[in-house]
Amino acid sequence: MALVTCAGADVLRMRVHMPQRRSWWGWLDLDTATAPTGKVTIAAAGGLSLVGTILQPSGVFLDSARVRVVGGAGGLEQVISPGAYENAQLRDPLNAILSAVGESLSSTVSASILSVLLSHWTLSAIPAAQAIDELSWAAADALGQSIIWRVLSDGTVWLGAETWPSQTMPAGADVLEQAPAEGRFVIGATTPFIVPGVNLQDVGNVIAVDHWVRHDRVRADVWT
Repeated sequence: MALVTCAGADVLRMRVHMPQRRSWWGWLDLDTATAPTGKVTIAAAGGLSLVGTILQPSGVFLDSARVRVVGGAGGLEQVISPGAYENAQLRDPLNAILSAVGESLSSTVSASILSVLLSHWTLSAIPAAQAIDELSWAAADALGQSIIWRVLSDGTVWLGAETWPSQTMPAGADVLEQAPAEGRFVIGATTPFIVPGVNLQDVGNVIAVDHWVRHDRVRADVWT
């Protein structure tokens, strides 16, 4: 049985990059002669479950499908239509952006962020991700703290200030290598389990992680 599946197909090889900011993405080789399309779930037994969307290019070679998956609905690079707001809450342009590109807002976003008052706000014809960047900077200015955004494991868009909740190493996981000058650690595990925004036991605050999976091995490059 494969360590990880995607759209029900066994994953032969996988790299998933999960940054602290913006969307996670991955390339996967699947044991199937038919490449899946649309929204999929990458499911790791006893570990992560990632909801994303398959984007082109993808294809099949020798009964193996190679697919590119991005977190969420895959709409964050789409260019939005211009718009203007006056005396609006931040939630108003944010919801308009997400609705226009088919993305969903996380229910865990703080009301203090969504209610930030924007006396005058203009949406330009730019990619949705860039427009959300600008809203996060406005929230940071208003609240006096760093506000970032990213696509969560469940495919929803989250904005907020990092709180770095503690995460322990599960059984079978261990630090295999350390590169202090790079702020990088290599973790061996039985399943992918690490996400950005946590304080990982024996590692520190995780700002990015690359999950590497083969049929018999799981590794994570973790940056702090």
